[in-house]
Amino acid sequence: MADTSIVAPLGWPLQTDFELDRRLIAESGLFDEKTYAHQAGLEAMQDAIGHYLLKGWQMGLEPNPSFPGALLQPYFITAGFDGPPAITWLMQRAAGWDIPTNWNDIQRQAMRVRATGLFDEAFYKAQLGKAASGLDLAIHYSTVGERMGIAPSLDFDPAFYMECYPDVARAGVNCLLHYFERGREERRVGDRLRVSTAHSPWRRCARPTRCPCGCPAASAAHRCAAPARG
Repeated sequence: MADTSIVAPLGWPLQTDFELDRRLIAESGLFDEKTYAHQAGLEAMQDAIGHYLLKGWQMGLEPNPSFPGALLQPYFITAGFDGPPAITWLMQRAAGWDIPTNWNDIQRQAMRVRATGLFDEAFYKAQLGKAASGLDLAIHYSTVGERMGIAPSLDFDPAFYMECYPDVARAGVNCLLHYFERGREERRVGDRLRVSTAHSPWRRCARPTRCPCGCPAASAAHRCAAPARG
């Protein structure tokens, strides 16, 4: 039987990179070969993944019907990722950054970012400059901006928050949403300007208050039914 897989052209950075990308997509469960082959007009034995990697994504073709690669691509480019969006998305997920898999969830996350009251669009746009043109700024922040270390406002510094609280960084959650929905109740600090330099340098970040049972105390009035440890 003839080999119908697509071989990377000389212009591909490294042949091994092409093969690694092919394997990454094939093992991810993200790629629907049958649907892709149909929308690309490929024959049954043709290499659908190779087609996507080499030219399909540039034609606006997606690895599955719900993946918003063409919509995400302008945001990825601002972070220096200009290759196939499915590869960028998979690499970000592998690095622990939980970007949603469909556009509706991405938009909902952006709405939650705006609802915090800690996202200043004018401030954020000034940091992005010309790269902000045509982009939804809250979507940019929630998909790539936070991991680029771009602050959403003067009141929150994501780079500081991840450095101070490695448990949050390891969890791969949106730091701004974590701070707004949980961090403030746990008495975490959102930016270094709010750390009292009179008592300690900023690197000694405020840690969540904990009750005798070890669970996070939401406030000074927190009470736990567990007995205090001796």
